[in-house]
Amino acid sequence: MTTVRPNFFIVGAPKCGTTALHSALSTHPEVFLSPNKEPHFFARDLKVESGWCVRDEADYLGLFSERKEETQIGEASPWYLFSKTAAQEIHEFQPSAKILILLRDPVDLIHSVHLQHLNTANEDLLHLQDALAAEEERARGERIPTRAPFPDCLAYRSIGRLTEQVNRYLELFGTQQVKVLLLDDLRADERGYLRDVCRFLGVDETAELSFGRRNPSRDLTAVDLMLKRLHYKTRLVPNLQRRVPKVIKTFYRSAVRMLPASRATGISDELYTELADELRSDVLQLSELIGRDLSAWCQKRS
Repeated sequence: MTTVRPNFFIVGAPKCGTTALHSALSTHPEVFLSPNKEPHFFARDLKVESGWCVRDEADYLGLFSERKEETQIGEASPWYLFSKTAAQEIHEFQPSAKILILLRDPVDLIHSVHLQHLNTANEDLLHLQDALAAEEERARGERIPTRAPFPDCLAYRSIGRLTEQVNRYLELFGTQQVKVLLLDDLRADERGYLRDVCRFLGVDETAELSFGRRNPSRDLTAVDLMLKRLHYKTRLVPNLQRRVPKVIKTFYRSAVRMLPASRATGISDELYTELADELRSDVLQLSELIGRDLSAWCQKRS
C-alpha cells in the first residue's frame, strides 16, 4: 500500500473558523481531510498531553489511509500557527505543501481562546483580565491549572501577536503556497470564501459545500464549568453522555441556560481598549505583510 502524505495544512489560528472550514472541505469530492481534526503531529515545541495529539509518525500517516481518489489531502491543527517550530517541521515533511492561515481581530481572538480554554479545562481563571495578569507567573511555570492538558497556550498576548506567526510560513513556503483568510471574509460572503479556498487548492470551486452546525459562544454557568472539568479530567462524563437519551440532553441544555452565569461571553470596553492599544502596531505590520487592509481591527470602541 502506498503511503499517503498530506499536501495541505490548515494551521490556525484557533477560533478563526478552522473547524468550519474543515467541516466544509470534508464534503468536497476532491478533498480528503483526516477524521481526527486536530492531530497536532508537528509543533513539537508545545507541551501537549498525549491524548490531545498524535506523536507517532505511523499513527499520523494512518489518519490518511482511507483516502481514495481525492487529490488534495489535508489536516487542520489550529496551534501550528502559534508553534515556533511547526512551520519548519511541516516544510521538512512536505516542502510543496499548501498552507491555509485563518485570522481574526486579535482582541477577539484572545477573548475567544480564553473562553475555549475554560471549556476544555485548560484554564481555571474565569475572567480574562485575571488570566492576562497571571501570564508572567505562568511563563515561569506557576499558577498553571491542575492537570491542564495544554499549558503552553495560556500566553494570551503572544497568541494575539500574529505577524511573526504568519511570517514564519511565508518565509518558508512563499506567497504562492500560503493563503491567508480572514474571519471577516467568511462572515461577509461564505460562498465566496469557499470558492477562494477551492481555487487555492486547485479543486472544483462549484462544488456545493456547507459549513454545517455552528457553535457560538455563550455564557458559562457554574454547572457548565464543573461538568466540563469532569469531562476532561475523568472518563465518567463522556461515558454517561453516550448513554443519556437525546431528549434528556436537550432538557439539560435548556435548564442550564436558565441558571445564573459564572462567566459572561462578553469583554468589557476597558479591557478591549487596553488590548487593542497593545496590539495595534502588530496589526499594522500584519496588514503590510499580507497586503490586506486591517484598519478595522483593534479600534477603540465608541
